[in-house]
Order: sequence, then C-alpha cells, then structure tokens
Amino acid sequence: MTGDFWRWIFPGITKISLGLKQSGHTGAMIAFMLDDSDSAAILSSLPPDIEAEKDSHITLLYLGKVIDIEDSRDTILAELENFAVNSQPITGLISGVGRFLNDEGNGTNAIYASFDSPELPAFRESLVQMIQATGIGIESTHGFTPHITLAYIPKDSSMPNVDIPIIKIMFSSIYLVWGDKHFEFGFVPIEETA
Repeated sequence: MTGDFWRWIFPGITKISLGLKQSGHTGAMIAFMLDDSDSAAILSSLPPDIEAEKDSHITLLYLGKVIDIEDSRDTILAELENFAVNSQPITGLISGVGRFLNDEGNGTNAIYASFDSPELPAFRESLVQMIQATGIGIESTHGFTPHITLAYIPKDSSMPNVDIPIIKIMFSSIYLVWGDKHFEFGFVPIEETA
C-alpha cells in the first residue's frame, strides 16, 4: 500500500524499498546505488578478514538527519522526480582504491573504490543547485570525491592490499535514501541514433 501511495503522488518513482545497510538509519542522502553484480565484483576484492559494507552506493549529496528535514521530504521527492526525467544515465569507471584518513568517530577509517565519470561533475552541480533551491543547506566542509565505501578499518592499521579491477558502470537511476527507505527515480534512456 505504501509504495502505491507514493507512486500515485510521484509517478516517476520506479521503486521503493527498505535499505539493507542497518535498521534505524537516520540520515538522508541522494545517491547512486550499485546493482548486486557490480557490488559483488568490487567487494570480492577485499581480503577475507575485512567486513565489507552493505548497500554499495555513491553519495551524491548528504542532506542531514531525517528528523531535521522531515518537512522537506515531499518537496525533495517532487524536485528529484523532475530532475530524473530530465537526466541521462551516467557512465564511468571504478578505477582505483583509496583511504580517508579522518576518524569516523569510532577509531576507524573508510577505504573506498574511486569512481571516475566525465559527466558526473556537471550532473552533481545541477543536483546541488536544485536542492539548494528548495532551501536545504548542503554540507560543504569537503569537496566532492566520488567513491564507494568498501569497508571501515582501524585507523592505526596499514592499508590492506585491495586489487579492484577496472569496472565500467552505468547508473540509470537516482535514489533518495530517507532513513531506511529508498525511493528510486529512473532517468530518461539515451535514444539510439540510426
């Protein structure tokens, strides 16, 4: 019933699901979600003693805590629906591995796979402008580093050997992740030319 209700209000929603990452997730973000096969190909590169993250994704914008922006959800959904209808799929390469050296608050650092796409900077800038027009502030403490978090490791440990193959990925939809709910909006497919 809930999915039908949202599709009635926002016909551009292609799927609504519950996230796998953790129960009680309290944040909101706009992201690309990797499909199971791409996620498995990337995460299988981790050494067996490292616990992989679930719900592989690229965070495009972190919007804050759901409780702080609850009144903006319908506006964000409407704007994101319009944004998706006017967007084309984004293609790029998983092309390397890195480590963020900041403490995640629990004595760990994130290790990640990098994502490179020539179209992504302009796409994300348009997304930022759209969200800012709704009145929601965007965190700007750091620049945008497109990445997929692979795992969290103790900050005093050495970087593990992670050999990820170069993988071409195409994202054909965008997600609003609202706590544990995922709202998916499909992009307009690229038309083939004769």
